[in-house]
Order: sequence, then C-alpha cells, then structure tokens
Amino acid sequence: MEITLNLISVISIVTIGLGCFFLLFLLFSKNNFGGSKLMLAAILTILTAELFYDLLIYTQLIYQLPFLFGLSGFGGLLLYPMLFFYTTSLRSSNWQWKWWYSFAFLPFLLGFSYKAVRYLRVQGADKIEMLDAFYRHTRPGPTDYFSNQMLIWAKVIIPAIFIVGAIYQLRKIKKEEKMALPFYYRGLQLVLALALVYVLAGNFISKGLYFWLDDNFIEWMLNIGLMAALLVMMVYLFFKQLESGNRFFSEKKYKDSNLDKNHSLKYFKQLSQLIEQEQLFLDPNFSLSVLAQKMKVNAKYLSQSINENQGQSFSRFINKQRVEKAKQLLRNPDFDNYSIEGIAIEVGFRSKSAFYKAFKEVTGLSPKEYQSRSDS
Repeated sequence: MEITLNLISVISIVTIGLGCFFLLFLLFSKNNFGGSKLMLAAILTILTAELFYDLLIYTQLIYQLPFLFGLSGFGGLLLYPMLFFYTTSLRSSNWQWKWWYSFAFLPFLLGFSYKAVRYLRVQGADKIEMLDAFYRHTRPGPTDYFSNQMLIWAKVIIPAIFIVGAIYQLRKIKKEEKMALPFYYRGLQLVLALALVYVLAGNFISKGLYFWLDDNFIEWMLNIGLMAALLVMMVYLFFKQLESGNRFFSEKKYKDSNLDKNHSLKYFKQLSQLIEQEQLFLDPNFSLSVLAQKMKVNAKYLSQSINENQGQSFSRFINKQRVEKAKQLLRNPDFDNYSIEGIAIEVGFRSKSAFYKAFKEVTGLSPKEYQSRSDS
C-alpha cells in the first residue's frame, strides 16, 4: 500500500483540524447563538466527516479502516438540507427545529441505509479485494451521474433544490431588512451560488479535468478542494457575524431578567416611536441613559428590548437610523454641496470614519458608491 501525501492531503488535514477545533468551540461555548449555532455545528460536522473520508480514499489510508469503504457518496443529501435550514435559522434568533423538518433527510437515510446494507456485510479479505480493485486505476474517469437515475437525483436534483431554497432564504432576509445584506451574507450567497454551479456542472468539470490531467482521482481532489473552501468560508462567516453583533446570532444575555416578552415589545415600540418622531438619533450625544431618562424606564430593560426585538445593540440600532437618514440626504439635491463628512455630522456621527464603517455595514456600499448609484 502506497500512501499519497501531497498538497491536497495537507490542505485536507489542516482543514479537518480547523473543523474539529471550531466544532469544539461551538459546542462548548457558553454563549447561545440561537438555532443557527446548532445548524452550523451540524454543517461543520458533515463537512469534516466528508473531508476525512475523502482524505482516507485519496491517500489510501482507507486500508487502515476498510470497513468504512463504500459508505460515502450521499453526504450532499445531508449537507445541503442543513445549509437550507441554516439560512432559514438566520432569519430569526428564536428559530426552533420542528419535527417534520426531519423528512428533508429521508433521501439521505434511505441512500445511506442501502449502502450500509450492501457494504457493511462485506468483511475481511473480501473488503480488501474491493479496495485493491478500486485502486487498480481501471476506472474510465469520474462516474457519470447523468447515466444513472439514482445518482442524478442524489448528486444533482435534490442538492440543487435545497441550494436554491437557501439562496431564496437569504433574499428574503434582504427583503425583510429592507437594506443590502452585509458583505459576509453576500459571501454566503456567493458560496451557495458556487455550490449550485458545482452541483449542476461538477460532473462535467471533473470529466474535463480528467481528460486534461489524466488523473483517475481528480473528482476526489476536486471534492476535497471545494469542501475545504466551504468549511473555511463557513468558519470565517461565523466570526464575522459574531463580530457584527447582528440579530441572527443574538446573544442570550438576559435570561435572568424580569422583563417579559410582552413588555419588551411594548418598550421597543415606544422607544422606536419616540426616536423617530423627535429624531433623537441626530444628536451625537444621544445615549441609552438619555433615552431611559426620557422614557423613565430602566436602561437595562431598554437595552434588552432592542436586543430581543432587533437583535442588535443600542449603538448599532441608532447607527442604522442615522444611516437611513444619511441615505435620504445623499439622494436629496438640496444637499449636493455637502461633503461626506458634512452629511455624517448632519445625521449625528462624530467622525467620517465612524460614518463610513456604519454605512458600509448597513448598505454594503460606501457613501460615495451609494450616492453615485442613486444619481445614475
């Protein structure tokens, strides 16, 4: 047995290590990141397991664990539903799993059960013979999904349905928020779009690369590269979401509070109306304590109200109000002679840099880019 170790193997090993480390971080984190935490943990588990299996096949380490041979091939039927539910959970910090969601994984259970019955009963020397035959390089390149009805459903149709559904969920978030998605959500959209391209055209890509490179294991290399990229991207997106403090990963830090949901919503409606009517956000000195004094309500309750109903801190909530006002001024011809810094001061920001950062976070564009698009 000749073990294959090269750049692809190293990438796979490093990414598997990253996946395991981050999975442990998620599972043992004291913070509650909502339903998205569960979904992300499941996605990382699936990606790490699939990468591990592909590494075993590609390096021939599968000889050390021959009982696992033949059990792969249906990972997408587990991964893509999870990606769909992950994007669904991003729409609400109170998202909860419902029992009937389990039906989405029925194709995976049926496919895996079929392979398990077929391959697990093969033991000892027979399994080694199957591995020897697999590595004799007699395969005519990548498997043709489109010549097998079961494979076209498992590898193309079902995954594509869930990916399109996941992209649709992100578009719904954009519509509900009535603003451009932050760049890390657009990054997730890009990842899903690339996954859709891979699902629809990956088989043709593998065949093309096979005829070009004449490598019988080109599809395994491609799978490792794409899954490693997806895993790294998911970890990166999570940290950017965690850093942003947005509502999809709202931290449950008020579990010991006496404020119930009804009063929380009541306070939020009151403070929103007060801030909007009196344009309080235009004052750069406006703060949570000032708002609490005006409403004669405990500042902690107001902070909790904003967090639970908008999933963001008071400062981010106010900055969003300021950005919305700035968007109006940037479109208003009466303010054409104002500089960007002048607009920033006009809407309550203390500095140009703070304005740029908040504007980019809310709209995904810089103020100048937004202004030029509005003028065109």
